[in-house]
Amino acid sequence: MSAVAPKLLVGLLLFVAACATEDDEPPLPRTCADFEGHTELPEIPLAYSTEHLDIHVDDGFLMCAGTPGEYDRYYQYVADELSITLTQRVPVFVMRPGGVCPPNASGCRTRDGAVVAPPGVTWHELTHAVSCEWRHSSTSALSEGLAVAFEPRPLIHKTNPAEFITAGSSWDLAYDHAGHFVRWLLEEHGVEAFREAYVASPLSGGEGVLDVLAEVYGQDPDALFTDYLASAPYQWVPHRQCGDVPRLEPSGGAWTFEAVFDCEDPGTFGPWERNGSEPSGIGRISMYQSFLIDIEDPGTYVFERDDLGTSVFLERCLDQTQLSEEQVAELWVKEGLIPTLQGITEIDLDPGTYRVDVLRDFAAPHPVSLHIAAKPI
Repeated sequence: MSAVAPKLLVGLLLFVAACATEDDEPPLPRTCADFEGHTELPEIPLAYSTEHLDIHVDDGFLMCAGTPGEYDRYYQYVADELSITLTQRVPVFVMRPGGVCPPNASGCRTRDGAVVAPPGVTWHELTHAVSCEWRHSSTSALSEGLAVAFEPRPLIHKTNPAEFITAGSSWDLAYDHAGHFVRWLLEEHGVEAFREAYVASPLSGGEGVLDVLAEVYGQDPDALFTDYLASAPYQWVPHRQCGDVPRLEPSGGAWTFEAVFDCEDPGTFGPWERNGSEPSGIGRISMYQSFLIDIEDPGTYVFERDDLGTSVFLERCLDQTQLSEEQVAELWVKEGLIPTLQGITEIDLDPGTYRVDVLRDFAAPHPVSLHIAAKPI
C-alpha cells in the first residue's frame, strides 16, 4: 500500500473540536488559553511529561519511551517554523476519540487545547495545538491545511484552491489539497502574512475568506491561485524528514545495525506513524529505531535482516523542499523493502543520504540486526 493512500482516508475523517460559528468570535480572536476548562478531560493516567507535553496513554495503547521526546521535538519544530513562542503546556491523550471528539472523528484538538488522538493522528493534532497560540481555530482550509502541511509525509495533491478555500466545514474539505496550498503560502509569502490570514478569516468559511486573502496578499484571489498553480512544486518534501536521526558509520564498506528493541528504553520508538496510523492502535504496534547511511557509490545494495519479522523502510534525505514531477522520478526514494524468504532485499541506490527505519512488532526486549552492503559486481 502506498504511503499516501491511508493518510487520505485518515485526513477525510479528521476534525478539530474547536469549530464555531463566525458569531462566536469577539472582535479579537481568542486563543485556546481563553477557553481553559472548556473540556472535561478523560481520567487516563499520566504516562510521560516532556518540556511542553503531558502525555496520557489509555489502557490497551502502547507507547515506547522514545516517542514522547519525538512528539516534543516535533511540537517545538512547528512552533519555530511558525515563529510562535509556546506559552501553554498541552495535555495529550493517546486514546480512542469517542466521548471527547465529535462523532466519527479520528482525533481532535479541543477548543481549550487538549490533544485527543490515537497513533497516526497525533502529528496533525499537535500542529493544531501549536496554532492555538495564534487563534483557537480558523477557516477550515487554512486550519486543516496547516496541520496537514507539517505531517511527516510528502504532499503531491495540487489543485485550484478556488475549489476548496471557501469550505465552511472540515467535512467538505480535501485535506491534502489544502495542505499543499498552505505550505506554498508559507514558503512563498512567509509566516507573517499567513498568520494574518489565519487570524482574520471567518470560521464559517465562505466568500469572506476570499476577501481576507485579497487584503493580506495584495492581489485578487484568482491571481493568487494562478500564481500557485504555476509556481508550486509537484511535491513537497516532508518537514524534518531526517531530523534528529543518528548516522550509522560504515565498517569495511558495509553497515551493521545491531540493537535491542526495548520499549522502556528511550532509544526505542513506537508506534510507527510515518506511513499512517496502524489499523486499531490496540494490541499490535511496531517498535522501531532509525538511522542514516551515506551512500557514496551508485550500485545495487543488499539489505539482510536477521528475521522475517523485521521490516525496513527506506527514505532518501533531500535538502531541497520542492520537487518537480521529473525530480520525483529521479531523486525521490521512499519505500518499504520486502524481503525474500531468506530475509534479503536488493535495491538500486544512487549516491546520497538515506533514512533507514527498522520495525518489529511490539514484544518483550529482543535483539534486532540489519546488514547493508554493496552487492559484489
